[in-house]
Amino acid sequence: DADALVFSARGLPTGASFEDNGNGIGEFVWVPGYDQAGVYENIEFTVSDGKESARETISIRVQKEPSPVIDSRLYIQPIAKKTIKEGSISRIGVVATYAKGAVVDLTLDGAPAFVQLVVLKKTETRMSALLKCAPDYQDAGTYEFNVTLADSAGNQFVQRCVLVVRDVSPAPVIRVSSEEHVREKGQKIIPVTVSNADGDAVKVWIEGLPSFCAFNIYYNNSQWVWGGVRCKPGRGKAGTYEMTIIAEDAQGYRDVQTLLLNVIR
Repeated sequence: DADALVFSARGLPTGASFEDNGNGIGEFVWVPGYDQAGVYENIEFTVSDGKESARETISIRVQKEPSPVIDSRLYIQPIAKKTIKEGSISRIGVVATYAKGAVVDLTLDGAPAFVQLVVLKKTETRMSALLKCAPDYQDAGTYEFNVTLADSAGNQFVQRCVLVVRDVSPAPVIRVSSEEHVREKGQKIIPVTVSNADGDAVKVWIEGLPSFCAFNIYYNNSQWVWGGVRCKPGRGKAGTYEMTIIAEDAQGYRDVQTLLLNVIR
């Protein structure tokens, strides 16, 4: 019904986080430490539209792994290749380990401007961090950059990171059936929805609307427009009517769809 969705979580393990991005996506992030092996139960995620809600409860098993710190060497766990979409927000976990008492720093080299390094926790031998990625709608492409862990003696460990940003068209997208039928003296409501991934305000209008039809918008926010064409043809209105539905955002991007209405005698 196009109501805004609100996400929440409870029962999260220590060090885990959950964020409602405000765009219909909730994101759970956890980089478990070497002392957190075990089973974590009753992790609950909830989504609500203000009227109804749905819940999902999960369990996570963390396997025991040996610490990669060997002979006081610096180390960053491998970072898996990540693919995200333009206009989204994503987080990549980073775990670095080092000898007890070492003075270390974690930095990015060659990362795009939309990637930010956020240190979550730092102990005597371990650091957990996030790469917060928020590409805009002009940032599609493949990016390779380094995450570097360095100590005060000049030693360093470099881990390569590959980030793929997929293109998302900034133009609005209209969803409507291409052809509908209604009888004279009958009534029909034809749903019209418009999605707009880049969040710009959208205007929607119809050209060639028959006199016995009306277009109403029921819901409109920065990403969705939901409306309907209400048609109630009287006697003598039999025939085929062609309507052009147009959606245009603030940057001038638009989508155009044709709707044929057949009025049956």
